[in-house]
Amino acid sequence: ISFEYNYYDQKTFDALVGVQQVPTFGFVSSQLQNVGTLSNKGHEVSVNVLVLPSQEFDWEIGLRYSHNKSKADDLGGEIIPQRGSAAVDIREGFPVPAVFGPKLKNPDAVGADAVDRCTVPDNLAEYESDPDACGYVGPNFPVWTYGLMTRFTIKRRLTIDALGEGQGGHFISLGTARQTVRRDVWPECIGVRDRVRAGDVGNLTAEQQGLCANAPTYVDWARSADFFRLRHVTLSYRVPESWLPGNFGRASLSVSAKNVFLIAPDFRGLDPEAMEDSDNAGSTGAGVGFRYSYYNMPIPRNLIFSLKLDF
Repeated sequence: ISFEYNYYDQKTFDALVGVQQVPTFGFVSSQLQNVGTLSNKGHEVSVNVLVLPSQEFDWEIGLRYSHNKSKADDLGGEIIPQRGSAAVDIREGFPVPAVFGPKLKNPDAVGADAVDRCTVPDNLAEYESDPDACGYVGPNFPVWTYGLMTRFTIKRRLTIDALGEGQGGHFISLGTARQTVRRDVWPECIGVRDRVRAGDVGNLTAEQQGLCANAPTYVDWARSADFFRLRHVTLSYRVPESWLPGNFGRASLSVSAKNVFLIAPDFRGLDPEAMEDSDNAGSTGAGVGFRYSYYNMPIPRNLIFSLKLDF
């Protein structure tokens, strides 16, 4: 058995933040200043167990898990948009970055008066004190990740190994879905959108009215991006040396299936990993970045056969 544990607690001082200046100073837009304080802490654990070590049969199991908690401790009272159109900002007291917007207070409410929206809190104190300032969706980056690995080897010739990985605790806006709604071709809104346009919303939920509106907001299409994916399953066989001609020293055959299985129960897009993932491009401060889905190709599924020969 092998075990490894790491704990980290990082704090960034004097992060660059765009601070709005007094107009009489001659600046009409914000200017970058070193006023931000960001914190980041978490745990990382990995365990590997050799269950049945023997000449005839080996079985190994591995597990890794990490949990991260980030926070904007102090931004000098400022708000740092990372991707305004995708509803991703950095706001004091919240995870870095996070998804905000005028989300629906009760998505299941029905009727013409069902659409009642939150206001967006400037900071955590306002979010906790004002029931109407409920426009916080959740972190934009994964809070936890994990991986599961197993490997079977029979007589040191036939090996089967598999790897699964998961991420969760975060939300991304489905820009592809939103834009497809606007083009009247998103399956979920076909028919519903015509009724919203005509004002025939008597038995439509607030969520239906928001998702299928004439100009749906990105926050209405913000969804949990929790997922588990089977990264690969591989079967390999080492050919006995006695089967090989004299010029060959070793030969092996393998077949591998990659990304063949995905569970993402709350995600309505194509793939929770098919997204814009920027470490600064398109954002306006702090160098943190953002994630959102916008016409990104899903991760391909692959079936790979291979033959390896050593001379």
